[in-house]
Amino acid sequence: MVQQTFNSIKQPRVQRRDAFSMRHRPGNGLRAGSLRAAVSVGVRIALLAGMALIAPSVARAQQVPSNAPPVTHSSDTEPPIAEFLFREGALSNSVAQGPVPPDGKNLSNPAITNPEEGLSREDVIPSTGRDFAVDLSTVLQLAETENPTIAIGREAIREALALQLQARGMLLPSLNAGTMYHLHQGNLQEGNGQILKVEEQSVYFGGGDWTVAAQTVAVPAVHIFAHVGDAYFAPLIATQVVASRNAASRAIENSNLLDITRRYLDLVEAEGELYAVRQSEEGLMQIVLSTSAFARTGQGRIGDANRARTQALLLHSRELQVQENLAVASAELSRTLNLDPSVRLRTAAGMIEVVQLVDPSLRVEELVPMALGARPETASAAADISAADYRLRAECARPWLPVISAGFSAGGFGGGGNQGGNGALFQTTGGRTDFDVFAVWTLQNLGFGNAALQKG
Repeated sequence: MVQQTFNSIKQPRVQRRDAFSMRHRPGNGLRAGSLRAAVSVGVRIALLAGMALIAPSVARAQQVPSNAPPVTHSSDTEPPIAEFLFREGALSNSVAQGPVPPDGKNLSNPAITNPEEGLSREDVIPSTGRDFAVDLSTVLQLAETENPTIAIGREAIREALALQLQARGMLLPSLNAGTMYHLHQGNLQEGNGQILKVEEQSVYFGGGDWTVAAQTVAVPAVHIFAHVGDAYFAPLIATQVVASRNAASRAIENSNLLDITRRYLDLVEAEGELYAVRQSEEGLMQIVLSTSAFARTGQGRIGDANRARTQALLLHSRELQVQENLAVASAELSRTLNLDPSVRLRTAAGMIEVVQLVDPSLRVEELVPMALGARPETASAAADISAADYRLRAECARPWLPVISAGFSAGGFGGGGNQGGNGALFQTTGGRTDFDVFAVWTLQNLGFGNAALQKG
């Protein structure tokens, strides 16, 4: 082989040398070129000879003795995928020889000795012993009766109804009854300016209260006192307020029922996810046991058993997280329903109920007018606008309409003094009646107060 290589190198050199001789005349230049060519050929021959001598030594160094122990790696105790060995110039593959049974060091690997370690099913959330199965209809019924936010909205309706009843009864009279005693000792001035020393006393009892001498009963027994404009506009305003509170209550109810429905669906989702994860755990556990059994008998790779067990541990941690999510979903639903958060709610077995809220055959153009007419938020805002309009009209009419007062009283009145009769302080008692009516027009703050109320 060396001789052939030498001839292949030499032949082109000879040809080039002949061509050079034909182009140049013989002389010292020709002899110098021939010397350089010969030196180059000699160097090449020496390199080839060195490679031929080194090749057997390299082959012997790469050859593994038959009694040598197997090569192990600290990072991976399993045999490599393929080991190419040069034995007597032939290429062999260690994979063809099959998996190597685990040695004593690998027998301590949990994937082989105890593949189920850390994979047992457990409940991370302690049970309180109070588990209740609920469905969507039960949850919505509980919300109607137990949710405090919905209850507050309904109380606002009752308050508005009470104010409406009060507004409607502004022109109804008030009833008063009582008794009084009056005693005076000392100077009094008469109408002509004369000062008199007077001792007198009086008593009144019956319908109404407080009267002295010839005065009318200050607190009538039957009394009507109201502004005419308020008596007309206040019931109209109160009616719109009731409508607004009704619509606002429906809006609060819809919002809370939607939130409760979402909480219920979160609970359903968490239960479904837990079921799916546990089903996957059961399937993956079969793979863990199979790969562990094969690795224990030497029919499979330890790495496969380790990978299967690692995947099972990751899925098991996911299962614990899903249990936590399920407990949180149950507690959130209980909180929204105003129940004890320690109560564990769970969905009833069976298919999830389908609730058809909107007819799918309706078009968007048909749904928009329905939404504008059915949305309680729109109705509440419209009622508030109407109430504000009535308030403005009442303030505009206030300066032109009077405050009226009408009162009637009946009772017993008596007394006496040192200025008349026999001078007894208590002379006689008898019945009396009083009836008074008056009307007052008011321009507040020269009209600026009324203008401010109209702008406000």
